[in-house]
Amino acid sequence: MNSSTPIMIYMLSFIFLKEKLSRFQILGATLSLSGVFFIISGGSVASLVDFTFNKGDIIVVVAVFCWSIYSLLVKHYAGRLPGQSTFLVTIFIGAVMLLPFYIYESMTLTSSIHWQWSTIAAIL
Repeated sequence: MNSSTPIMIYMLSFIFLKEKLSRFQILGATLSLSGVFFIISGGSVASLVDFTFNKGDIIVVVAVFCWSIYSLLVKHYAGRLPGQSTFLVTIFIGAVMLLPFYIYESMTLTSSIHWQWSTIAAIL
């Protein structure tokens, strides 16, 4: 699914930033997009025709779309905004957006997480 990120950035750059795509970029995006459709459909043409997909794959596609929007905004405003302030605001907005999920999880979690070095290493 990671191969869908450049495709989405290419498409949004073409639409919103009016960037031109080279033949190789279009060819690479087409090949990559066919692989994404293959993964999402599980190799079944019927899944594409019936428009039935795995819930997790749809969540990843939405996440890729959000990341692509973020990437375009960073590209567009990178020269105009100070780097450290932008980074701080991004961290703050992310923390605020994650806060409801943290509260929900901490209220509904029945077992505690046992932090070990192997757990932390897996995250990093």
